[in-house]
Amino acid sequence: MKILLIKRLAFGLLLIAGLTSSCTEYLDLEPETDWDVKNFYSNESEVNIALAGIYSQFSSNRVYGEEFMMMDYGTDEGYNGRAFASEPQVNIYNHSPSTYVIQDVWENFYSAINLSNSLIANLDPSKFDGDEANIFIAEARFLRGFAYLQLVSWFNEVPLRLEPTVGPESNHIPPASLEEIYNQIIADLEFAAENLPHASDSDYIPGHANSMAAHGLLARTYLKMAGYPLQDTSKYQQAMESAKKVIDDPYHTLVMGENGYREVFLNYIENKYDTRESLFEIAFADGSDLGVGIHGKIGTSNGLNFKNNPDVGYPVAKVKVVPSPVVESLYEEEDQRLDWNLPGIFHNNGTIREQGPLDFAYSLGKFRRWEPVFRDDLEASNAVSPSFVLLENTSSPNKGTTGINFPVLRYSDVLLMYAEASNEVNEGPTPEAIDALNQVRNRAGVANIEDAEEGNPEAIASKESFFDELVDERMRELCFEGLRKQDLIRWGLLGDRLEYLEEVIKGHPNYDPSRNAIIGYLRCVDNFVPEKHLSLPYPAQEVQINNKLDQKPGW
Repeated sequence: MKILLIKRLAFGLLLIAGLTSSCTEYLDLEPETDWDVKNFYSNESEVNIALAGIYSQFSSNRVYGEEFMMMDYGTDEGYNGRAFASEPQVNIYNHSPSTYVIQDVWENFYSAINLSNSLIANLDPSKFDGDEANIFIAEARFLRGFAYLQLVSWFNEVPLRLEPTVGPESNHIPPASLEEIYNQIIADLEFAAENLPHASDSDYIPGHANSMAAHGLLARTYLKMAGYPLQDTSKYQQAMESAKKVIDDPYHTLVMGENGYREVFLNYIENKYDTRESLFEIAFADGSDLGVGIHGKIGTSNGLNFKNNPDVGYPVAKVKVVPSPVVESLYEEEDQRLDWNLPGIFHNNGTIREQGPLDFAYSLGKFRRWEPVFRDDLEASNAVSPSFVLLENTSSPNKGTTGINFPVLRYSDVLLMYAEASNEVNEGPTPEAIDALNQVRNRAGVANIEDAEEGNPEAIASKESFFDELVDERMRELCFEGLRKQDLIRWGLLGDRLEYLEEVIKGHPNYDPSRNAIIGYLRCVDNFVPEKHLSLPYPAQEVQINNKLDQKPGW
């Protein structure tokens, strides 16, 4: 199934040059001829290629391949690991409207939107049987809604483009209001939820959008609307209802068992689709045999540190981002997520050693490409051991790229979204909300929250205490999955948690203010300005092109 999806992505890449929406492409060009739009979407094969072109915008190195994923750091979860890097970065809050990653993610999300708009506008339902046309349109609307959800979350008000870009006159569109953008996202995702196949359907292709993923993204959308900056708390009710639709579906569940959490991520690493827990993920693969690159840097930029001589294929991973000591402090000793997410080891030219928070080469393990064979011996003696096992589904890993998929929406996220929304709607934790939290905890080997001896019954004593518990639990469960910064922003907690990060770092036994690495870790604290950094500036190039797009105040 993954091979089929990747082949579609490969062919879809051929479409992008003619149909992408980057405004710069239209400055000196005449409008396109009719062939590439009105005459293209005439059969299932062509539409699948067009859809693959949309998906490829998300799997680009600019988006989930690396750049967009890295923007989420600079929180209590983790920070930039390059102490000497002078290049402006969103995750250290020294960026500007000219920072290239801001332009890159803007272009790719709008490219996905324009490709979706083209399919929606030009697909002729009369050429397809039954509900086939609606299914194709629903998939395009799902992807358009997903792209707009990312844009509005990171930039706030943005231009709302719902028609294909056809020439320079299409460049000049003012930002829409938050309400207009969210209403369109909801309309797109509701249409997708009604018309897309279920993940259990026999003809469903894993990696594609599906009906329950649309309901899950609706829950995420409503939670964002309920928080900063819109602050429409009435949306908690709809968030709860959307999440409940997924929970009530008998197909979706957590991966259980003694190593259930580990298995979830081994599936992403080994290219195995488990559609029961993973509702939606971004697909990557080594596409060299197809003549295209559909690989990402999941596990290299954000993987378990591995350095080795470059003359042989090794699972190289760099410390571009570093987990904060806050993450480790939240886990109980028996929590199986601790060892998977923060194994505290690194490989350096044939030796494997342990490391702790603030130590050199401390790195995250969630998307690891490798692990030691003799981990128990290593824990006991910190012994040098050159033996390691490859986890990727390849015998010869690429030095700098991987085929590891990236999770966008997991069932555990849906459970925690339900618990959060229910807590707000009911002014405190209900038995159903507590059960949703306990399902996530129990899978990790942790006792029920209400357990007087091994749990934390104080966490369910009030609405406020339950919310605080969910703030921590979302990081325990979902750390390093590109969600933390937007969670903290919608809760109004980003500044507070950065202050707490500084407190924890400076109070840690390994803190040494003279070390350049420590100084580098604290840049996200020192540079953060609440008035500027709760949303991104508009890309400078877009402001120059679009005469109806004025730069935000302060930028």
